Amino acid sequence: LFRFYEREIRFYEEVAGKNTLPVPKRLYSAMDVPGDEFILLIEDLAPAAVGDQIAGCTIGQAELAFRSVAKFHAAWWQSAALDKLEWLPEINAPVMQSAQGAYQQCWGPLCQMFGDQMSAEMRATGDALQHHIVDIQDVLVQAPRTINHGDFRGDNMFFGTAEGGAPYTLADWQIASKGRGAFDIAYFTTSSLTPADRKTHEMRLLRLWHDALSEHGVKGYAWDQAVLDYR
Repeated sequence: LFRFYEREIRFYEEVAGKNTLPVPKRLYSAMDVPGDEFILLIEDLAPAAVGDQIAGCTIGQAELAFRSVAKFHAAWWQSAALDKLEWLPEINAPVMQSAQGAYQQCWGPLCQMFGDQMSAEMRATGDALQHHIVDIQDVLVQAPRTINHGDFRGDNMFFGTAEGGAPYTLADWQIASKGRGAFDIAYFTTSSLTPADRKTHEMRLLRLWHDALSEHGVKGYAWDQAVLDYR
């Protein structure tokens, strides 16, 4: 339904060689889309270590990830080449809008299991949000657009260790889409930082990403707009 495997292979075949973001090297790929058969062989990244979103990434790791993805976002920012990537869906494509139904299915059980740990404000926000997922997607697809990783979290990132390995590598491109780059930033801060670190550092990290966009040639994207997109 989501064409995850086709999307990832086409990313490695058509985008990875042109991008400015460290990704695993593709050693071999092939696909038979009508037959629903796919293979993708990428390099072993050891001795780099995979991030841990349960424990939470460190602030240093977050800074490294944001600088790297900002350079990638900037390279594709409002690029005419985006329209040529017909296999890459927009963030509000019909198949992506299924997120609203999934949210509605999960919200009730979540409240039953963990509702006593939620504040009244969180419950009210969650209740209201279940009817507006597509509305948010419709906003996030508006210009300026770039390529979003879509699953930008610690468990898809590899970091260098004392034993070696590249300083930073980003894997798992199955959910990539076209939309506003702040989606990736919000996805990371809400999934891969501890609540305490997020509250302390999120605006500084967002500013780091916004400044890096400017450093790499993005113009006309105001800070206030970045904050709104992030929210």
